[in-house]
Amino acid sequence: MIDNFISVICASKNEENDILGLLTSFSSQEYQNKELIIVDDSSDRTRGVVNAYIQKSKKKNIILLEGAGEGCCPARNIGVEKAKGNIICYMTADSFFPDTSYLNHVSKKFD
Repeated sequence: MIDNFISVICASKNEENDILGLLTSFSSQEYQNKELIIVDDSSDRTRGVVNAYIQKSKKKNIILLEGAGEGCCPARNIGVEKAKGNIICYMTADSFFPDTSYLNHVSKKFD
């Protein structure tokens, strides 16, 4: 059986102080078939924080896209268009997963 693939979509804007929590929380998830797509409309250093995290961690499943400056809903739509997953989850940039097995639980709900 092939596991479900989960695409986590995050629209961000000026979240340089908060987005690291989401990045580390996503990376600590035990579930392997996943990607995090961040669509960013920031004028601060959010993109720099994300890019530095990607470089340092060498994570290939974290994707940073530039938003169109039209708000969170259009940004999420950009993320969905690029998503590879058959399961889509939305997260905010200042949120995190409650435990390392959270995406395991999500996947099981779709089996």
